[in-house]
Amino acid sequence: METESLLSSVKWEIIKELSKEKQSPLQLAAKTSTTMANISQQLRILEAAGLVDKKKIPNRDKGKPRTLFFIKRPSAYLVLFSDRFADKRLFETSREDEAVIKTLMVRNPDARRLFQKAYWRLEKELPNIEVIAILEKEGKYELAIISRNSEEIEKIIAPLRRETINTGGVKITVSSSRKVLRQNREINVILIHNPEGYFEDRDNNRIEEVVK
Repeated sequence: METESLLSSVKWEIIKELSKEKQSPLQLAAKTSTTMANISQQLRILEAAGLVDKKKIPNRDKGKPRTLFFIKRPSAYLVLFSDRFADKRLFETSREDEAVIKTLMVRNPDARRLFQKAYWRLEKELPNIEVIAILEKEGKYELAIISRNSEEIEKIIAPLRRETINTGGVKITVSSSRKVLRQNREINVILIHNPEGYFEDRDNNRIEEVVK
């Protein structure tokens, strides 16, 4: 099956819902405003394509197992067309791939370039970093980095911070406190590094703190 068919219409809505959390067919039917029969059919197609998987959990109310579906593995569908090159491909992504692709979602090209440079500069320090998040509000972007080793991170990021002086609406901040990422309904958030799951992205890319 063509990838475009796998990512169209109801299937895409299912994938978006499952990216938030594991869900049952009944939950998916309600959230996508479609029938259980249609949801079941679409889930079978996505499962056969290797994009989603399922597991059964006890259902205490009815005494029968309940099936939950989830994203099987991180993947990206990349389309690139330029002078003398055009290709498209669905592929599994590593944590690094995912981080870089998420920076490509930033609309501001200056912010996009700086955030990619920052991520690779911090590559060796990633084990010491709790969270890296892109925050966007009214067209202004901030790369928020949270680490207990904030002084060392600050040294690494300092050259890029100087670049932001000449880049309007873009900044980079380093902190040792997770309070800078408390839920804010007016800020759109893209988590590009969150290995310990300190935050969950559940509501239209807005952060909810799960560890106080």
